[in-house]
Amino acid sequence: MTVRCVALAAGEGEADWDAFAARVGAPIYATSAWLDFLGRVAPGVCHRWVALRGDTITGTLAAVVTRDSCGALVNALPWYGTPGACVLADPEDDATRRALLGALAGLAEAEDALTCVLVLTPEEEKAAAGIYQDILRPTTTDPRIGQVTALPDRGAPALEDVLGLCSQKTRNLVRKAFKQGYTAERADDAAAWAALVRLHTETMRAKGAAPKPPEHFAALRAALPPERRSLWLARAGDTVAAALLLVHHGRQTEYLVPAADVAHRDRQPLSLLIANGMMEAMAAGRSQWNWGGTWLSQTTLHHFKAGFGAEDRPYRYLIRGRADARAVLSRELPRLRAAYPYHYLWPLSELTP
Repeated sequence: MTVRCVALAAGEGEADWDAFAARVGAPIYATSAWLDFLGRVAPGVCHRWVALRGDTITGTLAAVVTRDSCGALVNALPWYGTPGACVLADPEDDATRRALLGALAGLAEAEDALTCVLVLTPEEEKAAAGIYQDILRPTTTDPRIGQVTALPDRGAPALEDVLGLCSQKTRNLVRKAFKQGYTAERADDAAAWAALVRLHTETMRAKGAAPKPPEHFAALRAALPPERRSLWLARAGDTVAAALLLVHHGRQTEYLVPAADVAHRDRQPLSLLIANGMMEAMAAGRSQWNWGGTWLSQTTLHHFKAGFGAEDRPYRYLIRGRADARAVLSRELPRLRAAYPYHYLWPLSELTP
């Protein structure tokens, strides 16, 4: 049966969209709750498409368009490299892929987009990279290393189940963390979120990086229902030594925002929280702990995640640019980055200051 691609109006078909995402085990990024969050922090016009055989949904895709004096910026999806690849009922359904990607490519052409960026998932990178290349015709790409830990099926998990995933060095660090006298707790009140924001801000500034704004954390809390998120805190008395924000959907837990007080970092409070988060995920029947993407240059971070049993799953950002995209971005980059700080535009190494 022929596949047809249908564009959804704002708010249309959200129940069916989410039911499909749940049925196929999609990550949280493919849900309407996440798109709601993106609308709060990286505003633009959200385009959503469903692929249909008859009346049955076979796939979905979303992208956000922001207009600027330089032209349209198309991101699938914005906000720190949110994955935006096709979500399919059947991973081998190339006809559905082609229909959805054709809709995205058509949007980029209709908008005369300065850039059109799609962040692949590791699964789609492995299954159909050639189809994405053929239809989107990227001008350039930007690689990442996805890392995922497969979690065992444990109805009543114990610390030993986590340690069994870890390298010897990481096992020692986790055991050390549990001997430091910290208490690990889940919390969802305003004070807990304020502690997360404070530690995250301090952590990022210590690295010379820009922290996520407090408003983004408020938006996450507002857009994602409590069952889709966990905020863990490690306390030493009245002091919050570390915080960890996780988000969940289906059988996946996403490692979203970790933060640790520099004065406590050597005592491994974050490892304590990761172990507790993994036990929580196992107890809920989740089979994947997704660490997110790592730059190729972030060897220390890659090693840390690998110590918890993470396997490499490479993927890429596919960037399609207008003929003048490099020249415009090189000239206008400071202004564009200030105006659209959460929209990926182009690999910075390829732009001329």
